[in-house]
Amino acid sequence: MGRQISWFGFTTRKQRRRREEHDRRQMFPFGEAQREAELALLRQLIDLRGVRDNDLLYQLVEAKDCLVCQEDEDEEDRLQRLQQWLQSPLASRFPPRQLLCFLALAELEQGMEDLTALPDADAVRRRAEELRARWGEVLG
Repeated sequence: MGRQISWFGFTTRKQRRRREEHDRRQMFPFGEAQREAELALLRQLIDLRGVRDNDLLYQLVEAKDCLVCQEDEDEEDRLQRLQQWLQSPLASRFPPRQLLCFLALAELEQGMEDLTALPDADAVRRRAEELRARWGEVLG
């Protein structure tokens, strides 16, 4: 038998480009300026040895995803998502204090109406320490 084509998985280049643009708007609703501001902030908070910018942004997106409550999930589901992220190979490259910084920044950004509300590094560090009490046992 020959290779079978998955008709449901086929997308055109235009559809993929549209999907990527939609995803980019979801991750960075304030555009490229938000991406650059978040990177600058993460560079202040995270030990950068061997870490690429895309790794930093990916971890931030994962942290944001862990904090978003889906309609059909409860706190236990969110905790399970958090544990899956923390046990992922890429997340395990970061020490717990740095993972808390990703979570703190993601939490502080919730409901942000514009880039002027982006917290500074000290605010993220303070919030990370507060989150240690809440998520400390999950982080190990």
